[in-house]
Amino acid sequence: MSAELGDWLAELCTVHPASAAEVAAALTSVMTADDPPTMPLVRQPPDSLDPREAVDYDYQQQLEALQRVRRHVADIAMDRKHWATAVDEAESAGRPDEVLAELRLRQAEAAQREHDLTERSQRRQRDVDAFRIAKEVAKAMYTAAEASLRLRETFADEIPTDEISADDTEAETRLQAAADELRRLHEPRRSPAAADVLELRADALGRDVRLLMALEPADTVTLLAVIDGAEAIAEHRAQAIQLAGDLLTEIRAGDWPPADALDAADLAVTFADSATFLARFFPADTGAIAGRAAVLAAAQSLAGLRSGTGMSLADVATESGIGEERLRFIEAHGLRAAEVHEAAAYVRALGGRLTLTAEIADAAPVPLT
Repeated sequence: MSAELGDWLAELCTVHPASAAEVAAALTSVMTADDPPTMPLVRQPPDSLDPREAVDYDYQQQLEALQRVRRHVADIAMDRKHWATAVDEAESAGRPDEVLAELRLRQAEAAQREHDLTERSQRRQRDVDAFRIAKEVAKAMYTAAEASLRLRETFADEIPTDEISADDTEAETRLQAAADELRRLHEPRRSPAAADVLELRADALGRDVRLLMALEPADTVTLLAVIDGAEAIAEHRAQAIQLAGDLLTEIRAGDWPPADALDAADLAVTFADSATFLARFFPADTGAIAGRAAVLAAAQSLAGLRSGTGMSLADVATESGIGEERLRFIEAHGLRAAEVHEAAAYVRALGGRLTLTAEIADAAPVPLT
């Protein structure tokens, strides 16, 4: 993990020790798993929660690249002015012709570099402007179609059925067309490595911490980014996934840690195994985190539990009295998205019984009703 992520975990240990322990248990369960991608806690995140977020991120990246080119142009301009001044001073001092020729050559080279970079900057500015216009048009189309669908849903009871069907089809077509355009704009800029980023849901029933990671080099868990808390997940998840993909690309290319870093050891923290990791952040732990990791390793998702019974989502909906769409949402987002009575009804529909227990400090588990 990066030293920055290590600092985040160390601070979490101090400020929210219970959450830190849960995060450590989740990480330990992944570090000791035979096949981490198959674990219920691990999933491949979507490239973006919303296609509009993806193109906004792309636009910001293009602006930053444009600023870097402009700074380079300014640096070259200063270099060209330096050589121009040197030529003037040499002419005033009556320096030999060969010295003047060398200085004028340097001045001309700097002027040419400035010219080439200025043209490059102008081309990039035109590209950025064109991208901005295209993305704003596509975003407006997407937002309008989405709002139209929501409006139809709100007043569905007051609109004739045949009108609802026709208008919804038209709105859905517009929404799909806008989404396709947003994806077209984003795809050339999407980091290929983003497809290999995995998301570990740590402390899902507490703070809801998401750790973005990759399983490389071989037999290594590399932490790329963290999204801490429901608010951060809602606002920054898509961007974090993009940044994690960019970082993974740099790692694969051998460009991280940066070659100009004063000390690479200050940028990354490496642990040989889970025991070393726990000893670093939880030196006083007596094995509770490793025990919790074993529990998480054996955990199942609701969808996994259902598939083991052979029941379809429609079967569970019939038995539980909960709509299929709601059940699908709960399965996709985990128990955090479910109310207790929904979780109980879900498990009961599978022929089981949900029990809740509280474990406080070293006391025996207490059943909750």
